[in-house]
Amino acid sequence: MTTFRYVVDNLGGNTAAAILRSYIKPKSLCSIASAYFTVSGFELVANQLEQCKRFRLLLGAEPGADPLRMAILDIWKNIDIRDSPKQAERAVKFFSQENVEIRLHPGPFFHGKTYILNHPEPIFEKQNNITTTEESERYRPTQLIYKGPTITKSDNAAALVGSSNFTYGGLYQNAELNLFDASGESTIELLTWFEERWQNSKDIKEEFLKLLQGYYKPFAPFWIYAKALYELYKEDLEGPEEGKPGSTIELADFQTAGYKSA
Repeated sequence: MTTFRYVVDNLGGNTAAAILRSYIKPKSLCSIASAYFTVSGFELVANQLEQCKRFRLLLGAEPGADPLRMAILDIWKNIDIRDSPKQAERAVKFFSQENVEIRLHPGPFFHGKTYILNHPEPIFEKQNNITTTEESERYRPTQLIYKGPTITKSDNAAALVGSSNFTYGGLYQNAELNLFDASGESTIELLTWFEERWQNSKDIKEEFLKLLQGYYKPFAPFWIYAKALYELYKEDLEGPEEGKPGSTIELADFQTAGYKSA
């Protein structure tokens, strides 16, 4: 029977989550670029990521979409299925560490996702003038020149590139299409691509943590009761619309006009 060597599609147990769990090494450096993130996706590989020396997550949702809102919707949807509040608490503990960073790419939207595992220190120099003698049609110039250590076989550098978002569906459930490079040959080029976007992205760590913390921190019964009362009576508390009298009696337009001119 023929088996896939490079393709990872989440079918027949050939999941992206299994690849990440198998290849992420303790005390390693890992960088992930994804349009979206969910705590249920993080939970699939949390045991491995928590042992990383440094971790970077770059989110790049399409225009008009909010990757943080998707993370919250995932929590609510799976509260009874996967105990997502506890997953959120674990994610907050992980992302609160100094060696863990998270940024949001301002655009243009990148649809490709990459998981760069056990990579060397991302040491780059920027050059202003780009010159090349290469004639390949596939060549794309970059201002960043990698100056870090040479990758050796013992580094176990690897990379997964394709359609899988850093979500439960992307890593485990959906039918996806990714290519896996276990040799590390593509690591420096992918790391350069990642660094280009990372340097121009916005740090959203504080916003990200505050958002997730609100979904597992316990509240005193008084505040739950106060919130319920506010939602029930907030229209009365906020007062009448501008230009309308403060009355519970519905007035016709000519009556409202008479009130305003009185």
